[in-house]
Amino acid sequence: MSQYKFNVNGDQYEVKIDGIENGIANVNVNGKALKIDIESCGFSQINAAFPIQVSGQAQRPVAAPVAKPAAKSAAAPVAAPAPAPAPAAQSAANVQGTKVESPLPGVIKSVTVKTGDKVQENQVIMTLEAMKMENEICAECSGTILAVNVAVGQSVMEGQVLVVIG
Repeated sequence: MSQYKFNVNGDQYEVKIDGIENGIANVNVNGKALKIDIESCGFSQINAAFPIQVSGQAQRPVAAPVAKPAAKSAAAPVAAPAPAPAPAAQSAANVQGTKVESPLPGVIKSVTVKTGDKVQENQVIMTLEAMKMENEICAECSGTILAVNVAVGQSVMEGQVLVVIG
């Protein structure tokens, strides 16, 4: 179960997502149970972000294996392999510090810090758009930004490390 608190135009909402099954989200908003048909608004993306109820047990979806293309004939020209991407300056896995994680799935709309910047606790470091709402992501402690792991326009999942503060 995922639990969130929202402030929409000054009104407070407590939202609990109990699970998603067959495109129907079972949610509880301020104590009122609701069933929401989410298939029409990108069920495949939401399905990957929230647990799915299977026989009463919450499970995360598993990615299906990608089918390999059929072998090319010997006469067909072979394209040169794409160059490997440059390694990130520092990834969250290699950096010790306070990890600021995404509170919910969404898209990064702005990033106001870069590696090496000094931040204060509760300073806004980026904006995350989720469910057509912009959410300010704040520094959880004062310190120096050791790693920025996202870019504007990038989709993120709940719990994904956005930045590391040392």
